[in-house]
Amino acid sequence: GYTDNIRLTSDDEEDEWLGWVRPSFIFARDADRLDLAAQYALDAFLYGGTDTNLSHRFYGNANGELIRDTFFLNVSGSRTQGIVDPERSYSFSNLPRGGNRTDITQLNVRPYLQQRFGDDGIVNLSYQYGQLWYDDSEAQDTKRHLASADIGTWEKDTGFTWRANYNYTKVEYDVSQPYEYQIAYGELGSWVTRTTRLFGAYGLESDYEDVDSSGLDERSWEAGIEFVPNQRLNLLVAVGDRSWGKSYRGSLRYQVQRFSTNISYNETPTTPGLNGYRRNPFPDEDDPDDSLDRPGAGGRYINKRFDWRTTYDLAKSSWTFRLYQTKREDIILDEDSELDPDDLSNEEYRGASLTWRWDAGSRTSIYLVGSFTRREFADTGDKDDIWRIRAETEYELGPRTYVNVAYQHAEQDRDNSDSNNDSGYTANTIGFWFKRTF
Repeated sequence: GYTDNIRLTSDDEEDEWLGWVRPSFIFARDADRLDLAAQYALDAFLYGGTDTNLSHRFYGNANGELIRDTFFLNVSGSRTQGIVDPERSYSFSNLPRGGNRTDITQLNVRPYLQQRFGDDGIVNLSYQYGQLWYDDSEAQDTKRHLASADIGTWEKDTGFTWRANYNYTKVEYDVSQPYEYQIAYGELGSWVTRTTRLFGAYGLESDYEDVDSSGLDERSWEAGIEFVPNQRLNLLVAVGDRSWGKSYRGSLRYQVQRFSTNISYNETPTTPGLNGYRRNPFPDEDDPDDSLDRPGAGGRYINKRFDWRTTYDLAKSSWTFRLYQTKREDIILDEDSELDPDDLSNEEYRGASLTWRWDAGSRTSIYLVGSFTRREFADTGDKDDIWRIRAETEYELGPRTYVNVAYQHAEQDRDNSDSNNDSGYTANTIGFWFKRTF
C-alpha cells in the first residue's frame, strides 16, 4: 500500500510505501450449557522495508449456564487500540504512525440470574466486575462495579403492568476520585387501549452534584406513553425530573421486509471511565463516534445522546445511514484536575455516516463509506471536523480466496485557538491485498 501522510501532520507530510500481514481467526462453539466465542487479528505493518508495528486485537466471550434456565456466568475479555488525546490527530486505524494510539485491555466477570414467574413476571439480577488497563503511562486504569435488580411485568402487552428496579454503578480510578451512583424506582403502567400504554415511575437516586455521597438522597419521577400498533412499529416517549433537572427520553423502531429505522434519545449521568469498556476490537477501523473519550479521565457529566440508524436492503445492494449527536453537559471535574471549572463549557460531537454495498457481479462487490463528525471541546473551546471517504472493490478469485483494492481519503480540519496544538491533516491511502480463508 501507499499513503501520502503516514504521520498525519499538517505540514512536512511524509509519504510511505508499506506492506502488512493480518492473520486472524474466528471461533464459535454452542454447547448445551456453555457458549464460547473468540476472534483475533494481528495487524503487522512494515514501513519502508525496515520499521515494523505490531498490534494485537482480540475478543473472547464465554457464557455458562450454571443452573438450568436460572443462573448464568459470563466472562469476557478484549484487547484493542484507541486514541490517547482526542485533541491531537485522529486516526481511523493502526496503520498511521501518528503516535496518538494506545493498547486497551479489559476483563469482565458477570454472574446473573433470570427467572420467570406467573404468566408475565420477570426477575433479573446481575453483578458485573470489570477492569480496564491502558498501556499509555499517563492514562489511569479503572475498575467498575455494576449491580442491578429488576422484577415486574413491564413486558406484558395487555392490562396492568408494574416494575421495581435498582441500579448501582461504581468506577474506581488509580488516582482520581471514584464515581458512584445509584437509583431505585417503582413503575406502574396500564394498557389503556389495545395499542397504547401509559406509565409512571417514582423513586430515589444519588445527588448528581454531590461527588462525596452516593446515597439515595434525591427524589425523581418519570411519566410516559408507549404506542405499539403492530409488530412493525414501537414508539416510546417519556419526561421526568432528575437530580440534575428535567430529563427526556424516547425511541422509535420501525421495520418492514427490506427497510428498518431506529431512533433513540436518552439522558444519563456517567463518568469518562465507563467509556473504554464499550470499545469493540472489531471491525478493523474506528468510528469517530465517541471520539471525545480521554483514556483514564475522571469526573462526571450528563450524557445526552441522540442516534438514528436506517438500513435499506435491495436485491443486489444495501444502504445504511446513521445520524448521531452527543452532548456532555453539567461537567464536574475531578477534585485533582488542573482545569478551572469556570473555564469549562459543554462538550459536543455530532455526525453522519453512509455505507453502500453493491454486488456488481457474481464475484464482485463494491463498497463506499463516507462519514463526517464535528467535535467541540470543553477545556479549550476548540472545534474540529473529521471527514472520511473510502471506496473498496472485492473480487472472488476462487473458493474462499479474494483480492481487494481500496482508496481512502481522511481529513481533519481544526479551528484551533492554540496555535501550538496543531492537529489538522489530510491523508490519502491506497491499498491492495490478497485474502484467503480456511
